[in-house]
Amino acid sequence: MYPAVDNMESDVPALNQRFLIVLDQLGLSGYAVAKLADIAEPTISYIRSGKQKPSIELIEWLLLQYPTINADFLLRGEGEPLVRVGINIVNSGTNHGAQGNGSVYNYAPAARHQQQLLSLQSENKVLQNEIRLKDEMLSLYRTLMPEAHP
Repeated sequence: MYPAVDNMESDVPALNQRFLIVLDQLGLSGYAVAKLADIAEPTISYIRSGKQKPSIELIEWLLLQYPTINADFLLRGEGEPLVRVGINIVNSGTNHGAQGNGSVYNYAPAARHQQQLLSLQSENKVLQNEIRLKDEMLSLYRTLMPEAHP
């Protein structure tokens, strides 16, 4: 039913399975969750293998960061993993949507944006470092060749 847990051992606690289903539905990798939640990366592996249950702090963090998560599903297994979030869109006075009232439902664009943000932050650090190195080289060049740059 859910690819994230289809091949999982049956002794993995149901809470762990639901936690992994939610991550899968959000498009979050274990690495991304570890980085964003500031937890040790092996924690997610332990949850996946059933050696450890997700802590209340991790569950609370996840629910606060991703309001589209259905807490009833995560905690009790009731309902769907993600709740519907209605977004009103009006285009040139014409309503578009599943119910004809301008509502378009999207489950979790925030998760993908979060991953893109991590990637862009990493790229930004690399670029800032390159700029710093080029500034240092330029400064050194100006020191060694003062007549070329008055």
